[in-house]
Order: sequence, then C-alpha cells, then structure tokens
Amino acid sequence: MRLKTSLFSHELAKQNFRQVGWISLIYMVSLFFFVVMNVILNIGNVEEYYYELWRNELFHLGAGFQLIFLFLIPVLMAIFILRYLHQKDASDFMHSLPISRTKLFVHHVGFGFIALWLPILLTGLILFIIANVSNVAHIYTLSNLAYWILMSLLILSITFSVSIVVGMLTGISIIQGIFTFIFLFFPAGFTLLLIFNMNFALIGIPESFYLGELDKFSPITDVAQLTVEEYASPLKVMVYILGTIIMLGLGLFLYKKRPVEAATQPIAFQVLKPIFIYSFTFCFTLIGGFYYGIIQTDIRWILFGYGLFSLIGYLISQVIVQKTWRVFHQWREYLYFCIGAIIFMVLIVFDITGFENRIPKLEEIETAYLITDTYMFNNRESFYGNLNGFTDPTDIEKVQALHRQFIDQSRRADFLDHNRWDITVRYKLKNGKDFVREYHMLDLPERFPIYTELINSTTYKLYTEPIFLIDQQLASSLRFSTIGSYKELTITDRDQIVEFIELLRQDVLEEPKYARETMTYIDIHMVDQADLGRYIYVEDERIINWLKQNKLYEQAMITVNDIDRMILSDSASYEEILYAQNHNFDQKDFKTLLVTDEEAMQDILDQTQMGYVEDDTYIVALYLKQRLDPIIIYVDSVLVPDFVTEYFN
Repeated sequence: MRLKTSLFSHELAKQNFRQVGWISLIYMVSLFFFVVMNVILNIGNVEEYYYELWRNELFHLGAGFQLIFLFLIPVLMAIFILRYLHQKDASDFMHSLPISRTKLFVHHVGFGFIALWLPILLTGLILFIIANVSNVAHIYTLSNLAYWILMSLLILSITFSVSIVVGMLTGISIIQGIFTFIFLFFPAGFTLLLIFNMNFALIGIPESFYLGELDKFSPITDVAQLTVEEYASPLKVMVYILGTIIMLGLGLFLYKKRPVEAATQPIAFQVLKPIFIYSFTFCFTLIGGFYYGIIQTDIRWILFGYGLFSLIGYLISQVIVQKTWRVFHQWREYLYFCIGAIIFMVLIVFDITGFENRIPKLEEIETAYLITDTYMFNNRESFYGNLNGFTDPTDIEKVQALHRQFIDQSRRADFLDHNRWDITVRYKLKNGKDFVREYHMLDLPERFPIYTELINSTTYKLYTEPIFLIDQQLASSLRFSTIGSYKELTITDRDQIVEFIELLRQDVLEEPKYARETMTYIDIHMVDQADLGRYIYVEDERIINWLKQNKLYEQAMITVNDIDRMILSDSASYEEILYAQNHNFDQKDFKTLLVTDEEAMQDILDQTQMGYVEDDTYIVALYLKQRLDPIIIYVDSVLVPDFVTEYFN
C-alpha cells in the first residue's frame, strides 16, 4: 500500500509539472532577460553616471516588469495549481482517490512553492557566479544579491499563499485571480476609504497620521519600499513569514471543510455568501462617498453617491453569487443593508463614543505638538528621532485651549474645501501612547490668536525648523543660488559655515511665520545627514548683514545693480504677464508701469517676495541684465511705494 501511495504521488508530481511547469519556465526566462542579460550587457559600463544610476538596484533591472511578475506569477501559479478544485469532473475525481486532503494540499502547494522559488534561486546562483568572475560592483554586490533573493522569495510566498486561501473560498478560477489582488490591496484600500468617509461625519479624524503608514498595510503598496530600500527590518521579514504560514494554515483548514460540490460556485461556503454580499456592498458604498467627495465636494452629492454605489455594489454582488443577471427581485438583503447603514451613520454622526470632544488631561500629557506640515514632520521625526515639543505646562494648556477652539468651531464642510488648512494636534502621553486629532480649518491665523502665538514660539520653531535639528559640525558647504541660477556662490570655509548657521538659527527664531522669500536659495550640504535647503527671507537681517560684512552680498543676492527694468501690473495674471512679455508688451489688455530709475526699483525690490500674496497683489516682471526672460515676483499692495499706488489708481 505504501508503494502504491508513493507511486501515485510521483504521478501527481508529473501532472503538476505538466499543468504549471510552463509558468515556472516563463518566469525563469523573464528573469534571465530582465536581470541576467542586463547585468551581462553592462559589466563593462562603469561610467560615473551609470554607476550612480544602477548601484544597489537589482530590482530596477527590467523596467518594472520584475515587480509586476512578483505578483502576477504566484497568482497564476495558485490558479492553475488549484484548477482541479474549480472543475467539477476533476474535483470529483481527485477527491475520490485514496489520498487525504492534507496530503493533496501539501503536495500541490509544496510543488507550487518549488516552482516559484526555483527561478529566483537559479537566477541568484547565476548572478553569484557572475559576481565572482567579473567586476559587477557598479551594478550590485553580494549583499544586494542576498537582499534581492530574500525579498523576492518573501513577496512571491505571501502572494501565493493569499491566492491559495482565495482559491479555497471560490470555485471559479477567474474570480480567484481577481479577488486575490483585491484581497492583497484590501487592508490599505479599505482603510483609505473608511478614513476618508469618516471625515464626513466625525471632526478630528487624524487622516494624515493614519494614511502616513498606509503603504505598510499591503504587500502591493509596500513593495516599493521593500524593493527600493536596501534594508527591511527583521520585524517586517518576520511578519511576512508569519503571514505566509498563517495563510497556508488557513488554506489547509478551509480545504478540509470545503464541500466537493463547491466547484464552479462563486462562493464555496454557503455561510460566506451573505458576508460577501454585505461587505462588497459596503465597500462600494464607501467608494461612492470617496468619488463624489473628491469630484463634487458637496455633502448632498456624497449622500447620493452612497445610495447609488451601494445599489450598484449590491447588484454586482448578487450577480456574482447567483451567477445570473436576473437578480432584480432580490431586495431583502439590500433593505437590511440600508437599515444597518443608516443606523451606523447616525451613530457616527452623533458621536456616541465621545471621540470628537475627547482631550487628554494635563497630568496625562508628557509632550504636545502643533503640526501644520504632517508629511514633513513625519520625515523629520523618522530621520532625526523624537522631536522636542511643548513640555511646559503653560504651553500645553495653550495647546489644549487651541484644541478646544478647534472642536467648538470646526465644521464638517471644511473638510471638503480645497482652500482649507490641515492642522494636527498630537499629544505624547505619559503611558507611551499617542493621542492625535486632525482638523480642517479656514482663515486659521485670523480666527485663532493662540495659533499665531504658538507657531511663532521658540519651542515650535525648534521642532519644525530643520536648521535646529542638524549638527552644524557636519556641514560641508554652503551653496547660494538665485532664481534661474543667475548667480551662484559656494562657501567651504569651516569657520564661515559654522558662523553662518549660528546666525541663521538666530534669524529663524525671530522671523515671523509668514516671512517674505527673496530670490536666493541656500543649500547646506551635510555629511551623514540629509542636506538642508531654504530661501533667504527679507527678515533674515543677521545673515544678510553677514553677507555684506564679508563682501559676499553682491555674489549671493540679486541687487538693483543687476536689474535692467521692472514692469508692474495690478490686474494681470502670471500667464498674461508671460504672454505679454513674449510679445514685447505690444499686445496686452491690462495696465502696466515701467520702472527704470534705480532708486525707485530699489524701493520696490525691498518689498517684493517670491510667493504669491493672497490679497491685493502687484505682479512684477523683473528684467535682469544679461538675461532675456523676466523673473516673475510679487509685492503686497500695502507695501508698494506711493508712486505705484498713485499710478494705478
């Protein structure tokens, strides 16, 4: 009996090879052309530009096809390895044989893993041999190769195991393929939809805080980070390994429970059909709110989107389950869904959990942060570590007072306004947890004086301005460049660099939040830290005086000596100015003022800025000597000299 079983397993392996061996062969051939041939063809190409472009980037070989195949190949493998489950005759035959389902599962899935891993391992072996007989350091190192093999195996394994589970839940191969990708993307996609839609009903949802980690929720969204970066944390590797093991265990469990007659059925288990219908309808409902929330930005359209897309989602789910278009008499489940959805929405809107009004007590708070640039704040925190926020009880009370004003004066409609301010209030609690709320406000500085006080405080600038986070001893050079690279200046003297950074820090502490940018940009190049760049502001008196004292001002800044003429307009747009200057201002429908007097140009230049002014603004076309095209800058109408106002009025 043992001999017969062994021979049968041998025949089963041959059958699997005939059924899915071609997938493994295609993958092997594609890797050979995408990776191996790319390496061979560029072994002798060691030019500097190529070195910078390709170093440590094995995953980039093949113009992205590698990444596509990392998900497509394991899904195809799972579909064809489980093909017998989705064909009635094949399923009846296989399950009538004297072999347990556990052994069938191990045999099929095990063969699938071998067929997936073999191309990666063989390609890795070829690349290892090439690295030992040729100089390929400009393309990859052995550590890069090991990382490429590990990440490829992990992504293939988790995708294959997920597709195996999905294959056990359905009896149709095409549904297995489609739902595998939906299932892989589901954690990230569902979280995005849920958070976005919750913003319509609840004030304070920390959207940016949650969405900042969204890419880690799914292998599909995480693949860029895994393949571009040279380091994956041991924790993430363990998560992928455990995820694969758990999925395989779940797949085996479902296989043992799966009825034989489930072949050709969209949903293999009867108990899952209502779960599928309601969850599918709910996701479509969220998609409707998401779509109309972005396109129409109106709560009435959003409610319409909920109704329309819930109906579409319900009908699609019924068509899938019933395998027929004749589903328009199936309304009972939709009625139940509508009742449940309305109850859910009412509970959220009335905030039965007290989410909106919750603020931590003063004695519970260790550090408070007011964050106006969540993306940059997260980048600074990940690079420089924990940032020192407001720790003084008086400052924390101010943050709490501002937080209370946000709660009292926020409106749900503000989330739909494209001109909103996104403000995050974050508390680091003494128990180690974070308490985060995000608000969407209009006319923020004018409405909340406490806000203006906090963002102009020393503490706020210390954790938001990167100039205070860098180690000045690691600065290697200062590079000044004006707009259009009209002037450039590089300083490498150590004493001058340190002195400049110290003065810049003092200026930053004293300058207002909404300072005026000049036409000169500073790049501070760092060693072992991220480079830092910022504009010089009109209010940066110390560094401007420092440039003058060191006779560097003329080399670093655009002065009136560089200007040939100015043309001002009080009503033209940026595009109109560019059109008019291309036609030498012969064809224009707006009034302009030509200024050529040096003293008058200096008066205007002292008040200009790069960024557009929200209220009344004069557009300045600045023509520099030895430059054909003008530079477009702006000046607030309240700052222009009197002769400009008199001319236009």
